[in-house]
Amino acid sequence: MGQQKTGKELWVPLHDDMRGELDTWADSPYVQTPKGTPYTAERFRAAWTRLMNETPADRIRQEGLTFRRLRASSCEKLYEVGCSDNEISAITGMSPAMIRRYLRFADQKRLAKSAQRRLERHANAEKL
Repeated sequence: MGQQKTGKELWVPLHDDMRGELDTWADSPYVQTPKGTPYTAERFRAAWTRLMNETPADRIRQEGLTFRRLRASSCEKLYEVGCSDNEISAITGMSPAMIRRYLRFADQKRLAKSAQRRLERHANAEKL
C-alpha cells in the first residue's frame, strides 16, 4: 500500500477482525459508489458528510470520530494499547514529529481520566 501524500510504501498486516470480515465479502473489498465505481477521496468525503448529516450517527459523533480526525484517532488508539512511536509510524507511515503532534493531548487525556477515577474512588470511600 502506498501513501497518497508521500508515496511511501507501507506493509501493514491485517487485523484478525478485518481478515474475518473481508473473508465474508463476495465482491471487491474496496468501497464503491452505489453505481459500483470506486470513490475518489472527494466523493467519499462528501458521502461521509451526507451520511453523518442524514442519519442518526450519534455514536460516531460521541466517539469523536470525524473524517478529518481518523488519522489522529488511529494514533491515539495505537498509543493507548502501548505502541511506541516507531510502531505507530510503521502502521501509519507518519513521521515521528507528526505522531507527536497527534498525540500531544493523549497523555493529558489519560492523566485526566486517571485523576477522575482517583477522585471517584476517594469520594466512594468517604461514603463508607
